[in-house]
This record gives sequence, structure tokens and C-alpha cells, in this order.
Amino acid sequence: MAATGLQPSSKAMPVSDGRGSGLPGRDHGSSWFDPESRRYIYVDEPYAAAVKDRQDERADWARRNGWEVARAIWPGMYYPEGGSELYLATDRKKGLPIGPVLSGMSRIQAATVPENCKQVHVPDGEYFRSPGQERDATAKVLKLKQKRPPRATPHTVPFKMVMASGRRPNAKMAVATHQRVGQLLKDVLTATRDRAGVANRIGSVRSELDDWVQMEYDHDALPNDVFFELYYRERVTVPDDERGVAGREVHIERLIEAKELIGSAYPDCEPVRNLVRKLDLAVKSLTSWK
Repeated sequence: MAATGLQPSSKAMPVSDGRGSGLPGRDHGSSWFDPESRRYIYVDEPYAAAVKDRQDERADWARRNGWEVARAIWPGMYYPEGGSELYLATDRKKGLPIGPVLSGMSRIQAATVPENCKQVHVPDGEYFRSPGQERDATAKVLKLKQKRPPRATPHTVPFKMVMASGRRPNAKMAVATHQRVGQLLKDVLTATRDRAGVANRIGSVRSELDDWVQMEYDHDALPNDVFFELYYRERVTVPDDERGVAGREVHIERLIEAKELIGSAYPDCEPVRNLVRKLDLAVKSLTSWK
């Protein structure tokens, strides 16, 4: 039922019949409400055999009291493998409309019964947590994170843009330095694409720097014809003595220079240290390349 957006309620299904009798054959009932409209709907899960010959009686009760009762396609929660069926019941004037709920329930996956229940093994000493409990715990953590807006620190500031977000140094690297770092990274990348340990890390570093420079300068200070050349327009021809292992030494020198330029332009902070770690790993991959 949670899949429909409804929430459980302790409210009992009212007895509307003037003779003091409720829905004939009602069994294993539960109450649910819509948190937006604050309207209620009730679930009835009798055994099929118990209401097989009482459908006319149940329909007459609904007409007499201004209620609507309908059986759902979804088999139910109580004991569907043992023969129980799920019906929805609602007050036509005050209750939650039954149609949208039936439609939502028709899209729910099959009820979990012993025959299709995936076994879960819990290590000794640990408590079992149902998928619903895991979901609620995750939602609680996400909610707490959403309540805490990102804060600036002495050396970093949060940033958010299309397809990217995170923290960046609370400083600007000169455009000329961006140009030099970008050229160094592109020259290494174009010659080492066959080495994933190098190419993937350099690609990550330049992507991060490309985000940072867009936050550091507006369009007037960094026009498109300059910006597009910084990190993503690469050379077409690579000299033979720079391809692959043959250019190992020059590539290592380029990455060391790029690392020094980044370290001197930005304050020491985790975003910068993260870039430096990736460049160090790229150098390590170059060193072990055979």
C-alpha cells in the first residue's frame, strides 16, 4: 500500500449501517489515508471462500450506506497464498476516491509469498532489517543532508552547475595558468589514451578544472573562444617519440609541472589534494607501463 503513496492509520472503519452492522464478511481490515487530501480509504482482506456467496449482500450494504467497495487486482497483504483477497472500501462523499488507488495498485509487483520470497541470510550478531526499514533509514539520512546547506570554509566554497556540483578552492587560478595546465594535460592525454590508468585520471582532473574555471570567471573575463581552448580542444597529430611508452619521461615531467602549477595557484584544501592524488596515480601508472 505504501507504493500508492498512502500511509497507515489507526482509524477504525466506521459502521454506517443503521442496523449497526458493518460490511458483511469483512476480515483482516486496515485503514489508510492520503497525507495530501487527508481522506481515508479502508482495506478488507477476507478469505475468498468466506465472501464467495456474500457479494450481493456486500454490494447492497455499499449502496445502502453510500459506500463503494471494489476488489483489487493485486492479491493483497494478509495471506494471498492462503486464499485471502483484497478489497478497497471508501465513503463516496467523504472518503478517498477508489479509482486512482486501484490504478496504482495494479502497477505493484506481485505480493511476496514463500514461493517467490528471496531468502536473506543475516550474519550472527546482526539484526535483520527489512527492505522497508533500509529505505526509511536511507531517506532519513538524505533528509538530514538536505537540511544542511553546504557551507563555505576558509579555503573552499560549494558550487553547483548543470551536470556537476561539489566544492572548489576559494580562489582563482590565472587564465594563463589554466591555459598552461590545460595544454600539459591535453598533450599527455592525446599520447596515452591506450593507458587507462593515465587517461582516466587525467580526464577526471581536466573535467574538474574545466568546472572550476567556469565558476572563477564570467563570460566577459573568459570569452568562449578562450574557454573552449583551455581543456578540450586537443592536438590532432602526436609525435612518434611521444606516443605511449616512448614518451614516458616527457609525460611524467608534464604532469609534475601541472601538479606544481595547481598547487601554487590554489590554497591547500581537499579538492586540490584530490586532483594532486589523481596526478600522482597517473605518474605511477606511467612509471609501471611496459
